[in-house]
Amino acid sequence: MKHDPTEIELTLLHTNDMHGSVAGIACAARLARTIRAECAAAGRPCLWWDAGDVEEWTVLESAASQGAAMWALLRAAGVDQATVGNGLLLTYGSGALAGAAAAFGKPVLLAGLTELATGAPSPATAPFALHNLGGLTLGVIALTVAIKEYRSLGFQVADPRTVLETWLPQVRAAGADVVAVLSHCGSGRDQELAAHFGPVLGWIISAHDHAVYDEPLWVNGVPIGETGHRGAYLGRMDIRLGRDGVRALRGTLLPLDRDAPGDPEVEAAWQRAVAAGRAGLDRVVATLAAPAPLDYETESPLANLLADAIRDRTGADLAVILPGHLRHGLAAGPVTVGDMLRTLGTPTHPAVITLTGAQIWALLEWRLVPARMAAKPLPLRNKPMGQPAVSGLRVTLDPHGPPGARIAALTLPDGTPLDPAAPYRVGSAYYDLHFGVLDEIGPPRPTDLDLAAGPLGRTLTDYLAARSPVAPPDLGRFHAAGESGPEH
Repeated sequence: MKHDPTEIELTLLHTNDMHGSVAGIACAARLARTIRAECAAAGRPCLWWDAGDVEEWTVLESAASQGAAMWALLRAAGVDQATVGNGLLLTYGSGALAGAAAAFGKPVLLAGLTELATGAPSPATAPFALHNLGGLTLGVIALTVAIKEYRSLGFQVADPRTVLETWLPQVRAAGADVVAVLSHCGSGRDQELAAHFGPVLGWIISAHDHAVYDEPLWVNGVPIGETGHRGAYLGRMDIRLGRDGVRALRGTLLPLDRDAPGDPEVEAAWQRAVAAGRAGLDRVVATLAAPAPLDYETESPLANLLADAIRDRTGADLAVILPGHLRHGLAAGPVTVGDMLRTLGTPTHPAVITLTGAQIWALLEWRLVPARMAAKPLPLRNKPMGQPAVSGLRVTLDPHGPPGARIAALTLPDGTPLDPAAPYRVGSAYYDLHFGVLDEIGPPRPTDLDLAAGPLGRTLTDYLAARSPVAPPDLGRFHAAGESGPEH
């Protein structure tokens, strides 16, 4: 049989949702270099794509650099293309893309993001890339999850189906023989895209939902690969391509031993990031007149401070917030940038919504269920949700009340009972008002959820800085029936 000169054998390596796993990136890089050497010896091209959320707010160097430190590791590891997930965009906004691109050494691959101020894409992004594989050209379009609240942060992300309908013909016109997708939309959404577009998409590298596909999932002739999260695996696809598309593809996941020796280039890049991250961490941003301890099981001064800060930032009538966003208390005295980065454990933004008094009561009852308070969800990085903290509200608890009926009374700071039918503007966190929470509080379903720019860390830092020296608030916003406490 005559050899087809337009047929190419390609090895594609892929990762996703590293979430600050330096060891995972280093181990993937070490294995990738071995695979690249084998491919080079065989005359076969090898590429590595990352599908987003490499950043992690609980890793100090990542948080201090708005994620750029982790993008520097992708560059050191030899990643060819990388897109961005909701981790960076929701935490720091689209302005952080410039730092990511500079650290990566090339634009962040992303189509569909538009800056509201200019009506144009971020200059730090490119909607697609082309890889010349010798006999043919491979195009890749990058997508990320469309979250409507991005508009509150000054940008928007278009629906991925619309993005592909716009860019597929343009990538073809630019010379691509085959077009693949690098997506941070979640494998469920990617399956919908595969079902709609079919084999016009060569394959999809997926991310966001941390799914693990031991071998690619095929939907309507389109293979989808995803590697879980935090560097558990390096994905590998061996693909035979022709001008007519994918002729054969097999994929697997290669386990990564994160306890094994790492990659020297990644390790060197990380040491540079550690050194750079130290700069500025000792800068004093506020002063506490007394300690602000944290307690997940009951009311605590630090959680009350966070609730006050959110109420102030959002201009709300009252605030309800989970203490699980916090990692540990703050000592009396000077508070530094590093202290604040270590204290705030999630990147979510303040949010404000209109709820009736009855819905606020239902929300607090739902949050006060002991099993729910003890739950340690992944977005809180396995810290307890805890007893909610409040601001502008006093909660009287029935010490004998069963779960779902623990509240005896809700009053405003002046002692006025909360009106069940009246609307109140409620400050909270974006995370706290998602994942089905609004389905638990009764009708009418709120429709005016809005973000207040500035993640919780900056919100609390700004609040403390503007009032230093700060005396943490006394306790007493929660009390048992028959007890009295200070008004706040």
